[in-house]
Amino acid sequence: MPYQLASSQLTALRSLHAQSGFCRRLSADMMVRFELTRPQTGTRSLLLEPSRILHPRFDPSVAGQGGHSTGKGMWVTCWSEAVETLARKGSYKRLHSSASMSDPALVCAKVHSQLARRVVQEAELLAERVKSWPNGSKGGPISTWGDVPLRVLPHESDIANLEREKERRIVAILDLSPSTPAADPESPAKEPAADLDGFSSGIPPAPPPPPIYRLSSFFQSAVLPPESLASFRPSPSDPTSSVEQQLLTATRAPLEGMLALLARRFEREDPSRATSGPPSEGSDVFVLVAPRDPRTEAERTRARVVVPLAVALWRLKLWTGEGWR
Repeated sequence: MPYQLASSQLTALRSLHAQSGFCRRLSADMMVRFELTRPQTGTRSLLLEPSRILHPRFDPSVAGQGGHSTGKGMWVTCWSEAVETLARKGSYKRLHSSASMSDPALVCAKVHSQLARRVVQEAELLAERVKSWPNGSKGGPISTWGDVPLRVLPHESDIANLEREKERRIVAILDLSPSTPAADPESPAKEPAADLDGFSSGIPPAPPPPPIYRLSSFFQSAVLPPESLASFRPSPSDPTSSVEQQLLTATRAPLEGMLALLARRFEREDPSRATSGPPSEGSDVFVLVAPRDPRTEAERTRARVVVPLAVALWRLKLWTGEGWR
């Protein structure tokens, strides 16, 4: 099946990896790991399950992360159609003759759920890492609001102003607004026309815009096992709310908590900076930023901290197929 990766996003991630000194294999991030597990029912058959998608700190019981994995498995393209084809055709039988796999729809639902929860987990870990940094006055990597690797914008239209900053690049844009009712199918939205003027005139085309992740579109179709809610920090205050709302809230809470803590720190150091912090609560646009050309260790630290969450977001687009076009 011919497909190719969206080269602009891959190039951006490779550049960020190299400049920040982050040791990570992008090839593995483009794949989903499946491992043979032994069911607890006592049967001798082996079940091929998704593995190593969730962060082991939050879900150590997942197959391959402290569960009943045999350690034997395979890598599959991070794309729902590829995983569905694997489950339907049974090509995993080459791992073991007694291997089996759940219904393709169930397997894809499991991977979808774990990819969604990994975004929540990486948002929590990002917030924890930044909060653990010492102040700039004590040798830490953050001295001003300009050093914080996260921006909260009142409106998506404000992204253009952020793009014009020479010292920082936009790594990813998180839209945490809830989903809206589907548009009238009789009047579908018109796709923007491709800008071909640059090619015809010999002028290089404009650089691609930073990736925007409207998480509600991915979260609303996710399925959450009841036991997974305990891993969220904080746990959802209303377990009866929709899965989409629980995931959006769990993603937002640690990021807002991190900014609130930094605001208190900056105010203690210099009360005049209290008004120059993030905007008031209620915004749905969160932007990951990194130094455009990190040279010092502090700059590399600020660039490195956003990589895991950026990769987790990128994998969502790979899974839906959008990232392979």
